[in-house]
Amino acid sequence: CPQSLSHADDTGMLPLHLAAKRTTGLSEEAMRTLIDCHPKALETKDNFGRLPLHLLAMQQCGLRSRIRRCIAALNMVIQYYPEALLHPDNGGNIPLHIACQTYQRVEFVRRLVEACPISVNVVSGEGKLALFEAASHCSLDVIDFLLKRSPELFFRSSRYTTRVTE
Repeated sequence: CPQSLSHADDTGMLPLHLAAKRTTGLSEEAMRTLIDCHPKALETKDNFGRLPLHLLAMQQCGLRSRIRRCIAALNMVIQYYPEALLHPDNGGNIPLHIACQTYQRVEFVRRLVEACPISVNVVSGEGKLALFEAASHCSLDVIDFLLKRSPELFFRSSRYTTRVTE
């Protein structure tokens, strides 16, 4: 394996970070090779505290052909480094928050939550649950999915607490 896989660019990104940002154009075999040759890259943060999984969660996986590649890459990353699912970036966002901020499809969000069910209850650096992000940025199917996975949520504001149940 080439040593260049361990060299970061000016933003602290390794080749695996860059590949995770552009998975839709990368073959499954190429992604696996990058991981196999430098598995520590999965644990390496860029200058913004993001792991490759955070960057993968930013992918626009809208088309059917893209979602398959995104999910395949997601499964690889989860298989090799499941701890990344709860790792916050410098803004306090875990990959689920980022997926919900970037209009991610329900299939991708579902896979993140299935791999780490407690992630639905993690509060971001801005004090938001993934459900809040989804309400602002995602489709109704993502919101519905998150509500069903967290049937007992409490929303707090400066004036009141609201209990949301199914």
